[in-house]
Amino acid sequence: MLRSFPLFLIKLLNLETKFDVWNSYNVPMARGWESKSVEEQQSEAISSKDKSLKALTPEEANRKRLIDGLELKRKAVLQQMQAAKNPQHRKMLEGALADLDGKLAKLR
Repeated sequence: MLRSFPLFLIKLLNLETKFDVWNSYNVPMARGWESKSVEEQQSEAISSKDKSLKALTPEEANRKRLIDGLELKRKAVLQQMQAAKNPQHRKMLEGALADLDGKLAKLR
């Protein structure tokens, strides 16, 4: 990359010493990715996620997916209610929110 700069700019901006690292074979990187502890943390996170998914029965997993979907819809309705200006639209959103709350109550 340094070689693509015009020579007068390299000398003017003193880029020779600043970008000398780029010319070496081994480019420095953040220390966190070099250590094995990061790999261990990532593998632990993946294994704990797998354990939590395996612990659920198919019926429980389906119920959890339904609840997560309803909660997501509820958040979307709340966001729309905050932006709603028309009273009729707001009333419709309040009805939708009440319906979602009822469905969530039945599932929980």
